[in-house]
Amino acid sequence: MKYVIINADDFGLSKGVNEGIIRAFREGVLTSATIMANMEGFDQAVTLWKENRGLGVGVHLNILRGRPLLGEEKVKTLCGNGYFLGSVGPLFKRLLTHRIDISEVEQEWRAQIQKVIKSGITVTHLDSEKHLHCIPSFFRVAIKLAKEFDIRWIRSISEPMGGAKGMGKWIPQLWNPQFFKAVLLNYFSSLMRSEISNNGLKTPGIFYGVLDSGNMVTKTYERMFSQVGEGITEIMCHPGYMARDDEGNFPGKGKYYINNSRQKELQALLHPSLKVQAEKHGIKFLHYGELIESGN
Repeated sequence: MKYVIINADDFGLSKGVNEGIIRAFREGVLTSATIMANMEGFDQAVTLWKENRGLGVGVHLNILRGRPLLGEEKVKTLCGNGYFLGSVGPLFKRLLTHRIDISEVEQEWRAQIQKVIKSGITVTHLDSEKHLHCIPSFFRVAIKLAKEFDIRWIRSISEPMGGAKGMGKWIPQLWNPQFFKAVLLNYFSSLMRSEISNNGLKTPGIFYGVLDSGNMVTKTYERMFSQVGEGITEIMCHPGYMARDDEGNFPGKGKYYINNSRQKELQALLHPSLKVQAEKHGIKFLHYGELIESGN
């Protein structure tokens, strides 16, 4: 069987993102989302989920954007002026110069998972903002917490190097700004997958979404569906609206990418051709919780 999970990252980021995700679930092909426990839209996201419990929800572990749940005093090496650092560069600089206390990452991520569970959500899986949980220094923390909270599924990146265009089209991807990021994440995830298996956890066989980030339009999905093989495939997306209420609602440093690309991604997920193409290629849409219920 060809199983496809279409997961929206950033649930809980903002009102516009939340409402876009819920519409993509109700009317489109979205099956899953991962929630940011420390962001301003968290409470609204939980309320919307309670009205749409068929949406699978995991935790989008975050040590990059907004305020830490534990406060800066408890996670000093991850913060500046009360907020997370806002972008990958400064965080990596601290990591490479041994100025990150990994125990602080564990404490903050544990608090985020606990907050999501306390809200009533049954956590289906784990992933993270900017895929930071795939970095060797962090993935053992994510695996430890998955076991601690009995969360059986965790994202790893195993993306075909041609992206939606197929394996034979990888050479043009050399000019794609996302290409080297995808290569690096694929490599880190190859190290991670053995540890996932050794700890009794699971991860999808194939992942799409890094190489085609910013270009998740209808044709992209159709190409991906034509390539999907047997087993479990995750497709990452970032749908949403540019809601007026979001203006000025993002504290701290860094970009939040509330722009037209999210609305384009939402429209793609709503396009009626995707359900037709999925049926044509023998694809079944589901979320991680349904895999668990079926014994996977």
